[in-house]
Amino acid sequence: MLPTPSRSHPAPMQSGGCYTANASLQARGAEPALELLALALERVQVSAHPLAIVDYGSAQGGNSLRPMAQAIRAMRGRVGADTSLAIIHTDQPENDFSALFCLLRDHPDSYLDVDPQVFPFAIGRSFYGQVMPTAAVTVGWSSFAVHWLSSAPVRYAGHVWPPMAAPEVRSAFKAHSTEDWRAFLTHRAAELVPGGCLVVVQPVRQVDGSSSFPVLMAWVQDELEGMAADGMIEAAEFGGMTIIVYERTPSAVRAPFADGPFQGLCVRADVVQDLPDPYWTTYETDGDATLFAARTIGFFQAAFLPSLLAALDRGRDETFRRAFSGRLLAGLRQRLLEAPQPLVCPLATQALLLEKA
Repeated sequence: MLPTPSRSHPAPMQSGGCYTANASLQARGAEPALELLALALERVQVSAHPLAIVDYGSAQGGNSLRPMAQAIRAMRGRVGADTSLAIIHTDQPENDFSALFCLLRDHPDSYLDVDPQVFPFAIGRSFYGQVMPTAAVTVGWSSFAVHWLSSAPVRYAGHVWPPMAAPEVRSAFKAHSTEDWRAFLTHRAAELVPGGCLVVVQPVRQVDGSSSFPVLMAWVQDELEGMAADGMIEAAEFGGMTIIVYERTPSAVRAPFADGPFQGLCVRADVVQDLPDPYWTTYETDGDATLFAARTIGFFQAAFLPSLLAALDRGRDETFRRAFSGRLLAGLRQRLLEAPQPLVCPLATQALLLEKA
């Protein structure tokens, strides 16, 4: 029997704007969903006032500026200049919401600079529960968020990346992923107004179950094993270093709708598209291995390093945490420089446009 989880939820993204500065891969992966968002904004019923547009899984807001601005423009064209619009960003309680609001204040592309009747809010609560009042959301948007699970289904997965763990561990993560996906949809169905729309884009894996980061996560595992072997980290710390992510297959994403609407949600569009490694694409053009390594490490540091830091003993001070991070990232950098190769493959994105009947 598999042991119980050691952490109740995944770690938040790197704070201080780090995630925003290193999330170009996630931004590119969301681009196909912007067309579905445009369709949603045409279809949605606009009866509630003020209108609520919710960004589920905002992180620090960098990749939210474009879709939220698009939603504001479309809604403004339908309801006129005087109707107030509420933009609500949701994420975990530990999320760096200060960075988000500073971004909205300071960024040249902030949606606050173009519309005085737009009011931003933030909610620190997991979207695997209900985060908004029933029938209060006009349009929902979620990008590169629902592959992060609500919790780890096992205490010690045996590998930093669940798809590369033992078969019984992969099965536990798969089952938990199924439960989380259905919970996410159920709560969004409750929150949407009748005729409301939700667009969700998430990374998906190949049907054969292969890992989306076969090289990168193998390297991370090797580096962590080295730290454990020479005593830098304790066995319990090393054992708990699992990134609480499980990328579904396209068929698993569609499964709740196999017999028709799910909790009143109907699929109006479903788009699956390949997502090449953007850092590798640039390297093939310019041949700059140093820049390629920096961008790849920045992506890893922003998205995944916090999950590893969360497994360290609480008594570890900031000096040790910096030393741990520095050693891990330096090891990855050296491997990238010695053997440049695409690290984000095979990976695709799946975008759904859902409408509440």
